[in-house]
Amino acid sequence: MKMSDVQDLFRAQRHAWLMDCRATARKLLTTREEIIIDDVTKLCPRPSYVHKNVTGSVFKDVDFEMCGIVPATKPSSNKRWVMKWRLREEDLSLTMRQVRRARQPEMAE
Repeated sequence: MKMSDVQDLFRAQRHAWLMDCRATARKLLTTREEIIIDDVTKLCPRPSYVHKNVTGSVFKDVDFEMCGIVPATKPSSNKRWVMKWRLREEDLSLTMRQVRRARQPEMAE
């Protein structure tokens, strides 16, 4: 197995975990106004093969916006500060999706 195949496999697994986390965050935000990353990772733990820095990418999506900073709730976080997140306003989110789609190259037919 080539090294590039292994890297592609890990990249796909990392992307799948991020998508699961984002789906979990959206589901949590249907019942709450705001969440932190600890809420998401409690329900969707990071696999050992995914680097811990990838966790910072969970909310890098047009659907989320930062709305504050609070101390982390996990004991292992040593009370470091984490961002609070909420769903972005629907009309703005829709506009951002339209912009992203417009930037993608059209597929050749």
